[in-house]
Amino acid sequence: RADDPIDPRVGLGQVRPLGTRLTTGEPVAWVHAADAAGAARAVAQVQAACTWGDETDTAWIDAPSVMDTVASAS
Repeated sequence: RADDPIDPRVGLGQVRPLGTRLTTGEPVAWVHAADAAGAARAVAQVQAACTWGDETDTAWIDAPSVMDTVASAS
């Protein structure tokens, strides 16, 4: 919602593009969180949003990562 506070300590950084091939241990994204509990929740949400496959899987679904835009009411 437009009136929700924004915490600049929280977010994702260095998010890998869809279809990027990663090896075990490589990060999909960096989680920035205000505390350890928030970081754990964010990691779980990122992992749940991803589909993992092996080297023989070549198909991936292109889904929007921006669901909506908040604009000023000027």
